[in-house]
Amino acid sequence: MKFLFRTSLLLLLFFLANCKKDKKDKIPPVIAFILPQSGQGYSYSLDPTSKTYTMTIGVNARVSDNQQLTSINVTLTDLNHVPQQGSVTIPITSADFTFNINYIVTQIHLQSGTYYIQISADDGYNTTAAYQPISVPESPTLWWGYCAV
Repeated sequence: MKFLFRTSLLLLLFFLANCKKDKKDKIPPVIAFILPQSGQGYSYSLDPTSKTYTMTIGVNARVSDNQQLTSINVTLTDLNHVPQQGSVTIPITSADFTFNINYIVTQIHLQSGTYYIQISADDGYNTTAAYQPISVPESPTLWWGYCAV
């Protein structure tokens, strides 16, 4: 009986010692904005080919993580961090890299004021969001027809 107890105890200790521990990553990604600069102003311009107004915001940032990155997204948000337009997904090239994109704002019904460019990065365990304030002017006036009195 003692032999069975000792053997069982040794097997239990062996299995407990060899169990793979979940090595969860506790360090979140780091995001550093290069552009846009804080409070930088942007304006709408007329695209001659599509005849629509757009605003181009240059976004340049460094994103890094201690192990890996699984996703990076850039979004225009309001002061409450509510998205005002869809996100742009950034292709991941390594766990530490700098990217440079032109984020095209097609939403012309924004009120003038302060908005944020949000970059969110995920490493599979942690998500980090960084916000850079920008200034948006009044949207362009569009004439839809004629009024006769």
